[in-house]
Amino acid sequence: MEVTDIVENGTFRKIKNGKRTKIWEDKWIPSNTQGAPTSAKPQDCTINNVEQLIQGYRWKMPLVFKLFNDEEAEGILRISISLADKEVSLF
Repeated sequence: MEVTDIVENGTFRKIKNGKRTKIWEDKWIPSNTQGAPTSAKPQDCTINNVEQLIQGYRWKMPLVFKLFNDEEAEGILRISISLADKEVSLF
């Protein structure tokens, strides 16, 4: 268990289909030093997984800019989305 924590703390999630990546808790944004979003989660937000930010293998750009500050949104939009419907991997 201790080794798992060390590995997870030092790695980022690579987005594939986004189903198992939690937007507000996981490290998945490579352009952010800490990996997790620095933008505050909007109070009425019901979007929790990265897959909810994706449609047709593309980012939902208006939604990404609505939820995140401009710098973070631009970093998210630079993340490639896998065309294969696979789960997450670590890097």
